[in-house]
Amino acid sequence: MRYALSLVALLALAPSALAGDPDIYPMGYELYIPSKYFRPTAGPNQRLMTVINAQPEWEKLWGSLDPMARDMAQKDPYPAPEIDFTRYSLLVAALGSGGGESVAIEEVRSIGSDIIVNIVALRPGPGCMVTTEMKYPIALALIPRTVKPVRFGVTKATFACGSDAH
Repeated sequence: MRYALSLVALLALAPSALAGDPDIYPMGYELYIPSKYFRPTAGPNQRLMTVINAQPEWEKLWGSLDPMARDMAQKDPYPAPEIDFTRYSLLVAALGSGGGESVAIEEVRSIGSDIIVNIVALRPGPGCMVTTEMKYPIALALIPRTVKPVRFGVTKATFACGSDAH
């Protein structure tokens, strides 16, 4: 069974799209949560920005995710949830290891022959309490199936805590 946020992100039009450039337009995407046990800190332990277009690729990634993203009562890992890759491509934005970090897909646009995925990598600032548990931030999203090259742009941001939050 596939669990996904029912909210489809509709993006603001780029200025060039408003000017009538037919080669630049925002793409809708659906945040993807593969199981009810999946956590956004369950990614692979290495940085990975990619698009997946086939079930075997997805199964390989699924095998690298934190087993806690599945079901603790399940002795063997769950098989990778089925994705209809005839209809969808899966965007993967994983930061690798870090404490207190998170990642989010901010925007997906089609620009000419490419698809650009803008993500935000958020880190805790000075004075923030962070866990000592290793986390592996990951964000997944489904877009209409594409064979276009996908490029990822990363914006790094820091959130303020304590007296710095004012």
